[in-house]
Amino acid sequence: MISLVKGDVTAVIDAASDAYNGARFDHMGIVVQLRKGTCSFCGAESPVVAGSSGGLGLANEFGLDAPIGYDEADEGGLFLKIGVGWLEKPDAGFLPRYSHMYPFEIKDLASYSFRKHGDVLEFHFDSGVINGYGAVYEKVYEVTDYGIEVSFQLKNTGTKPIETNEYCHCFLSMNQMPVDGKYILKTSVESIDKEISALVYGERKAYYMSCDNAQHLKGFPGWTLSHRNLPTSIAERVDSPIQRFAVWGTRAVLSPECFHKVKLMPGEGERWMRKYIFSDADSGAF
Repeated sequence: MISLVKGDVTAVIDAASDAYNGARFDHMGIVVQLRKGTCSFCGAESPVVAGSSGGLGLANEFGLDAPIGYDEADEGGLFLKIGVGWLEKPDAGFLPRYSHMYPFEIKDLASYSFRKHGDVLEFHFDSGVINGYGAVYEKVYEVTDYGIEVSFQLKNTGTKPIETNEYCHCFLSMNQMPVDGKYILKTSVESIDKEISALVYGERKAYYMSCDNAQHLKGFPGWTLSHRNLPTSIAERVDSPIQRFAVWGTRAVLSPECFHKVKLMPGEGERWMRKYIFSDADSGAF
């Protein structure tokens, strides 16, 4: 584990897959804990929930429902999971379509490295090229006085287009308190907030909602989460258009998710950023 510290802000990052080594979430640094003063913000998926992925903290994922090259790969062939590596496709009779919950075997074919300097932690991933697909991916964490910035740079190094998505599965648990009506999750869209309230503040052990409405998501900047008994809130702000907004959760953790669409022709690249910002809980920000 590596800790990045600035003032009273601390980010504890799993840089070497000590806490997570599955085939779903990006191995390029999972933020297992974020702290601001006496407040902590990250938790782990409850093992009592059916189909638990073992996720924790701030965990990015590429291709939740848009795997790269999966349909083209033969049984036993390989497809690309950016930030993880090359995964082996199982027998079609056993898994007729891609499932992000399946424990795929990871082949040790991609290169991966990281380095820390000051308040910054940099990761580099190079998949190489198989079946015409390939990517170079760089991810940088920087702790600031107000939170943490995560910047992404992705380049298509293959000969085929890459069409997928990226989001952060935020396993949030404020001071390890169970998710109930004292949690307040807000966006800039009233109709989305009403749907969130009906699910999060209800009695279900697990819940999910998503919005793909382009009109609602135009200019959508992110979300803010606070707790009635804590002095500090956490917000995610994004700098690129959002393809989808979703909320998943249990009574142990809550995950608001902003999806970024990736569409790159061979040789093309792009950059985007996610900022996690701490502020006073009573600041009135959505």
